[in-house]
Amino acid sequence: MRLRPIAVLVLLSTIGLAQEDPWPLEYWVDRLESDTSERRAEAAMAIGRRGPAAREAIPALEAALQRGHGEGVIDALAAIGEDARPALLALLKGEDAMRRAQAFAALAGMGPSALPQLVEALSDSDSKVRAVAARELAKLETDLAPATTALVAALDDPDWMVRQGAATAIERIGPAASAAVPKLVALLREPGAVKREIIGGALARAGTPGLEALLDAYPTSDGSMRSEIERALDRIEGLDGDAV
Repeated sequence: MRLRPIAVLVLLSTIGLAQEDPWPLEYWVDRLESDTSERRAEAAMAIGRRGPAAREAIPALEAALQRGHGEGVIDALAAIGEDARPALLALLKGEDAMRRAQAFAALAGMGPSALPQLVEALSDSDSKVRAVAARELAKLETDLAPATTALVAALDDPDWMVRQGAATAIERIGPAASAAVPKLVALLREPGAVKREIIGGALARAGTPGLEALLDAYPTSDGSMRSEIERALDRIEGLDGDAV
C-alpha cells in the first residue's frame, strides 16, 4: 500500500513515529519565508508532522500560499486537520486549478464531511479538479447516495479519468444508482471509454435494471465485452449460471 504525503504526515503525528524535532514551532514558521523552496518544503513538513498541535501556524501557511510558495503547505494544512478546514475551503475558490485539486483531496482525507465540496467539484471548469473529485468520492467512506445525480452526470464528462472515477463511485451506491444504467451500458459498448471491468461491476450492483442491461448487451461480436459481461454476471448473487 502506498500512502500519500498527507496520510504519512497524519500517521506520523498520530502515532508519534516522527523523528524528535528539537526546534520550536516558531522556528519552522519563520522558515516558511526562506528564499529556497527546499527549506520552505522542509518547514511545511515539520509543521505538518505536529498535526493538530500546529494550529497556530495556519496563518503563516496561508500567507505562504499567498506569496506563491506552496511547497508542502496544503499537506501541512491537511495534517493539522479540522482547524485548517476554513483555509482549505478558501482555496477552493482560487483560480489555481492544481491548488483546488490538492485542497479537494486534502478535504476528502478529513472524512465524510467533504462530500458536499467533492460533489460541487464534479462540475469544476478544470478536468484535473473533476478527476480528483471523482476519485476521492469513490474512496470516501460514507453513503454516496446524495451524490448520485452528480455522479451520473459525470459519466458524460469528456475526461476518461472523471468517467472512470464516477463509475467506480456509482458501483458503491448500488441499486440506488440505477438511473446510471443507460449511460453505463453506452460506456460498456465504447472501447476505451472506461475500463470495462469497472462498468461491469457498476452494472452488477445496479439491481434488476443492471442485470437486464447486462443480459441485453451480451449478444455481441465483441469478445472482450462479452467476457466482461460474463464476469459481471458471475458477481450477481443468486443468478442462475444458465442465465446467458
